[in-house]
Amino acid sequence: MKQSPSPESHCSNCQLWLPKKDSKDCGNCQIFKGPVYAQGYCTYWAPQMI
Repeated sequence: MKQSPSPESHCSNCQLWLPKKDSKDCGNCQIFKGPVYAQGYCTYWAPQMI
């Protein structure tokens, strides 16, 4: 999804998120290939463990 239906759960705060150094809007995912929107969402979302 391009935008999360749940504002508190989005790709950029997911445990699987891999940020790109040159982009704040897109990154990568440990599961999916290709660019991933920072504000996107999928059913594999998991909270970041700090």
